[in-house]
Amino acid sequence: MPESRGWISARNDADLSGRVLVHRTSAGTQGLLAAVDAGASPVLAGSFLTAAAIVRHLQRLGADQISLVALCWNASEPAPEDMLCADYLHATLFGKAPDFPVLRERIRNDPSGQRFFDPELPWFPMADSDVCMDLERFDAAVVAVEDETFGMRLEAVSPTCKAWVTLRAALLHPDEPESREPGLRKL
Repeated sequence: MPESRGWISARNDADLSGRVLVHRTSAGTQGLLAAVDAGASPVLAGSFLTAAAIVRHLQRLGADQISLVALCWNASEPAPEDMLCADYLHATLFGKAPDFPVLRERIRNDPSGQRFFDPELPWFPMADSDVCMDLERFDAAVVAVEDETFGMRLEAVSPTCKAWVTLRAALLHPDEPESREPGLRKL
């Protein structure tokens, strides 16, 4: 399956029941697996989609030290969407309210963001930009855990039991509608 949330969301009739969905990214999946392999715990996948849930989860854990790792493009080239997401999470963890519309515009106006609006680059579908920039769409933090079969699996941590059902439904149907200051390191 291509690396594309838009690819999945554009197929509202896709039935993924009983299937293992493997999501591969240029750096994110490999970074999560490396962190799990290195014994880091917990390891969370960060995105604007789950920002509030990530912050709540970390605050509930009472973590004294948090490392925000922006893996960027191929884990080597700057990617404003990753850096600004880390900045957003950092500010929110410290009780600040970042101006998300300004961040979104910075990402869209950057050359890396412009790829999603270039018809010569169909592997960067425009729908992905909208889906990935849908702030706090899901009320579940995504935690990477070791898995004997796949090496790693992602689990939703949510106040509700239906987090995965909500996550799947929202991806397939995109149009349906306390602050503690832990020590932080941005890497």
